[in-house]
Amino acid sequence: MPVSRVLTWAALPAAALSLGVGAALAAPAANNADLLRIRGGEVAVDGSHPYAALLEIRDGVRLIGHCSGALVGARWVATAAHCVTDIGRPGSPVWPGLRVSATIGTVTRQGDLPAASQASGSAAVVHPGFDLIGSGLGADFAMVRLDRPVRAAALPLFAPGDPTSLVPAGTPATTIGWGLEGPDGMGVSNQLREAALPILADTTCGEADPFDAFDGPSMVCAGFLPPTPDVAGTCQGDSGGPLIVTMPSGESRLLGIASWGFDSSCATGPDVFTEVPAVSAPVLAAAAADPVAPLAPPSMSARAISYRPDAANVMLSADAGELATRYTVDYTSPGAATRQLAGSLGAGGQTRKVVRLRALTGATTYDVRVTLTNALGSVSTNLAVTTR
Repeated sequence: MPVSRVLTWAALPAAALSLGVGAALAAPAANNADLLRIRGGEVAVDGSHPYAALLEIRDGVRLIGHCSGALVGARWVATAAHCVTDIGRPGSPVWPGLRVSATIGTVTRQGDLPAASQASGSAAVVHPGFDLIGSGLGADFAMVRLDRPVRAAALPLFAPGDPTSLVPAGTPATTIGWGLEGPDGMGVSNQLREAALPILADTTCGEADPFDAFDGPSMVCAGFLPPTPDVAGTCQGDSGGPLIVTMPSGESRLLGIASWGFDSSCATGPDVFTEVPAVSAPVLAAAAADPVAPLAPPSMSARAISYRPDAANVMLSADAGELATRYTVDYTSPGAATRQLAGSLGAGGQTRKVVRLRALTGATTYDVRVTLTNALGSVSTNLAVTTR
């Protein structure tokens, strides 16, 4: 019978967190941001994860450590709360001199990196319930605001509480990070690595948890049981890295953020991730009120701009609200089945997108419904398109 679900440094070996600097293992309260990395797994293919972020965390000029993360908006990176807070103090406050240097969209740290992949930030929104000393690693979620927009494809978030995020056990997922490649690894990895992990049932994970720290409503477990050496998973330096699932539409979504692991040596798994859709609401609300780069639901207008007997173009004039935003275009004619086109608008501000409706019939009116969706809401508009 579980005695407590409180996870503290006294109860949990430092290495069980997913952060990532060797020094952090000796002094976790002072250098918490370097506790995790992908062990095993494979080197990520260039361009496969354009939202991948390597974060160097400083308090003023003092290096705290390195974490992983994911670009989720033009100026926002999702990561773990324990990466950007002083977890050795009650309340786990954000480092007072926080400075984050982010490298985004690359799969290597070697050589000359493009300036476009580099950004920095000094502000972070942390879940108000995160307090390592007081309540353990629950609500281990934060978002770092960058000083400038990054032109890279952002990873879409689920809306808070989205029921489609409740994926069943056995669902394949992918985690990525810059952490150690195993318990004997040293320093931040020079290459982005990825690992395929199956989602585990909450009951299975809770029963196997050696720390009695797993909380099913706010955490998601991925990996392999019973614990097996030499299987892929997270390790020191991977903290804050995304757990990604693929939707039936083929779209990737952020399900979890690497938080901690069952094995303090990171030789085996499974690994525990903050379940982002379950805890993101207050963080997104605070980011929506940010005075510099506020997040918002999308807005748009749509109109047909050209017609042919067998095709038509629809122009979307949209504002993605600074979050990764998806569009769907449903179109049908009387007596015909509805067809759908879908894709990403990116995460910038004002943008335009031309969507081509193909395989149409001449001299026919089509009912068209365009919908934009991001983690804060959706907007739809209807129009009629008549081919020549």
